[in-house]
Amino acid sequence: MKSTSTLLSKTACLLFFLIIIVATSFAKPENGFPSNTPIKITSFTATVKENVIIPAWQTEQQDDNGYFEVERSFDAVSFKTAGLVLGAEIINGLNASFRFKDKAADLGDKSIAYYRLKHIDNAGNVMYSSVLTVNLPSNKIIRK
Repeated sequence: MKSTSTLLSKTACLLFFLIIIVATSFAKPENGFPSNTPIKITSFTATVKENVIIPAWQTEQQDDNGYFEVERSFDAVSFKTAGLVLGAEIINGLNASFRFKDKAADLGDKSIAYYRLKHIDNAGNVMYSSVLTVNLPSNKIIRK
């Protein structure tokens, strides 16, 4: 007879693998969103200028576009909303360009930041992009 701890251990392992399979099945490497979403991110980059980080992204396939939340983390695990982007700066047919200026004071003593996009469509569905890593040069980010 198997012990309860062995059974629980096997159940936990099975549950862990199911979570991994489900989580990885939602991401598409080329844009970070599932293929059936109303929007496709074609690029996601960031630049550092003086005391500002500027995440920027381009999209195509703008069906049912709502808005973006730009989320920031310093450990790549716990993300908090840095700001909202409601509309594109440039729209060219089905392609659109977006950017966000992150001027947060808490960037000053950090050496790295992580960003991801949270897209909320008009129906309230939520999708997350892949995570973007930004190295912060100590001479560029100044705490005020």
